[in-house]
Amino acid sequence: MGRINVQDRIRARAHPLYLVLVCCCLTPFVILGLLIYIFTNIDPSCSIQNFYVPAINKLFINSSSSIASDSIVFFDLELENYDYKSVHYGAVNLTFSYGANSSMPIGEYTMVGFNQGKGKKAYRRDVAVVTGDAPWEAAAMTAVSSGSTAVFKVHLDTELDFRNLFWYSNKKRFAVGGMVKVDDTGKKVEKKPILLRSGASFDGPPKLGFVVVTSLLVFFIF
Repeated sequence: MGRINVQDRIRARAHPLYLVLVCCCLTPFVILGLLIYIFTNIDPSCSIQNFYVPAINKLFINSSSSIASDSIVFFDLELENYDYKSVHYGAVNLTFSYGANSSMPIGEYTMVGFNQGKGKKAYRRDVAVVTGDAPWEAAAMTAVSSGSTAVFKVHLDTELDFRNLFWYSNKKRFAVGGMVKVDDTGKKVEKKPILLRSGASFDGPPKLGFVVVTSLLVFFIF
């Protein structure tokens, strides 16, 4: 008797109407998952690991080393992709400036665009040559000589497009920035990396609302 009940259940589950019902119930959730995957993008994390300005290092200023007069900025940038899909960066433009309130642009640096896999990190350790005639060195030296810190701004600007299965999303501008405090050694004060932030580092929730509404409509249609 028990065997007959098992066979009846197997036949019932193999019935076309049963399969159609299962498909109708699962389809909205499959569509919801695909829409979330396609329309929800998580911006990468950008941080300054190390930052060094030799021009305001008191040890070099008081020595005869020629590096004291070089207008350069050493930086160590980390880019990390937290998304579950790969991302393509356009040309990555870095702008360095001095001052917390009224900024003095002091230099720029450009990285060639590249692809970054999901969960991967990319590093760029290099030197930006300072240009222009802004009197930032004198202002910075005055700040660190009085026991305070010199504040520099780092601004990053690029375009992102995320890989969705077999195609890339539309290009999206990505701009972040942060302030780096430097003491009289020319190095950043914070031991931890300086996270470059933007007003909207995660563009998922607004689109996620659209995804949920669309999925509910599909659910009721089915």
